[in-house]
Amino acid sequence: MLEICAIASGSNGNCYYIGNEKDAVLIDAGISAKQIVDADA
Repeated sequence: MLEICAIASGSNGNCYYIGNEKDAVLIDAGISAKQIVDADA
């Protein structure tokens, strides 16, 4: 099953997690690594 999760979305930047049981991709456009780690997703 494919899971898509918006970690951050807004005028400062966007970040999305897309993954399944085996593989995952993090698409980041404009937010810091700290913001991704600190996100409650």
